[in-house]
Amino acid sequence: MDIPEETVTDTYAEINRLKEKLEYDWFTFESVSFENLVLKKRIEELEESCQLMCEVERNLQQKISHFEIDNAAWQKLCNELRVTNKTNVRKIKNLYSQLRRGNK
Repeated sequence: MDIPEETVTDTYAEINRLKEKLEYDWFTFESVSFENLVLKKRIEELEESCQLMCEVERNLQQKISHFEIDNAAWQKLCNELRVTNKTNVRKIKNLYSQLRRGNK
């Protein structure tokens, strides 16, 4: 039983088409796999960067907290000095008045 030439040619054409599709699919698979590896690496880098940024933010929050505490201490000291200064100004005015009265 002989197979007609057209059938053999069609079969070879189909085999070649399927080989090309397989090669294309394999190339696509490899490309996608490589892109996935690149994306995974980038995700890892971004996660690491995010962790570092969170750490930096925590450190900055601590520094801000310390500055707020220091600022409160300075404000308290400034208020105390302002009160002391007003008291001293009154004492100086009284002493100056007494001095002027004594010279008359």
